[in-house]
Parts: sequence; structure tokens; C-alpha cells
Amino acid sequence: MPPGSTKSPTIVLAVSGSIAAYKAAEVARLLLAAGARVIPVMTRGAQQFLGAMTLSGLCGEKVRDEMFEIRPSPASCTSSWPARRT
Repeated sequence: MPPGSTKSPTIVLAVSGSIAAYKAAEVARLLLAAGARVIPVMTRGAQQFLGAMTLSGLCGEKVRDEMFEIRPSPASCTSSWPARRT
């Protein structure tokens, strides 16, 4: 953290599928100990080496495993409703 800063940094910890993925838990622990908020992102391959629940529990954040969250738009939710009769 920069000197005089009071806000904790937010760090995205991206983990890919390699044998080194198991080190992500240690990196997350050290970042948290330094006062950072850690948001874990894991590929499916990374989850073969390190459980998503492990990293999620350690970071206190949901592990993201998709590039984009799928959220229905308001228009798509209402467009399937039957037309209102007057």
C-alpha cells in the first residue's frame, strides 16, 4: 500500500491449470495478511490442482470461473410475458 493510504487494495488472483496452482493458497494467505482484499479467479484446469472451496474459504470471496457473469437483462425478462389486454 502507498504510504498514507487507508484503503485496502483489491487484488485479483488469477490461477491457471499447472502444478504451480497449489502455490496460490500461499500467495492468497500472504496478500490477506498484508491487508489486501483478494478476489480469486480460477480456470477449470486450476481446479484440478487446487479446490475452489479451498481458495474461496481462504479469501472469503466466491471463486470466479467465468469471464463474464450471465445476467438476464430486464428486457429479456419481460419480453416473454403475454401482451396486456385492455
